[in-house]
Amino acid sequence: MDENRLMMKGRLEELRRDQKKWRHKAKMLLRDMAKTLNPALRDIEDMEVADAAMIMDELVMAQAELLGLRTRIRELEEALYG
Repeated sequence: MDENRLMMKGRLEELRRDQKKWRHKAKMLLRDMAKTLNPALRDIEDMEVADAAMIMDELVMAQAELLGLRTRIRELEEALYG
């Protein structure tokens, strides 16, 4: 196997690890959002809506990262495996 192909496979594994980390982060943000906006836990007027908005902003950024990673992973997989 040539050196370039090995480097590409290494990069693919890095991207997959990054993807796993970002998915975990997104899941934790969703969990936090559910706790923050759960009407079974607190009245609507007592909810920390500003906190939920900040969580949502972080979730938007996490999703953007995941979408970019998915594209790069697919491109590398196509280059490696056809």
